[in-house]
Amino acid sequence: MPCRSLLWFLQLLLQPIAGAIFAGWLGLPLLISSGLALLITGMVGFHTWESGMSEAGNGWRISTILMLAVTLGFTLLAFFALAN
Repeated sequence: MPCRSLLWFLQLLLQPIAGAIFAGWLGLPLLISSGLALLITGMVGFHTWESGMSEAGNGWRISTILMLAVTLGFTLLAFFALAN
């Protein structure tokens, strides 16, 4: 299970950094930045599932989906807060 936990940390690190690059430095519109954040979340989720999460127990699956959703939610909240 350690590899799957590392993927969560990848999401926690990658999402804010990508958000700062997309919305801050590049100045992309909110919709495009949000779409890119969703794409990153999907890519991390897909990689997590392919690396063995599909064979894990229900608790691991639910907590992984919840973690990805919460991280995406915080990123989108930050985008909307910066936009206003």
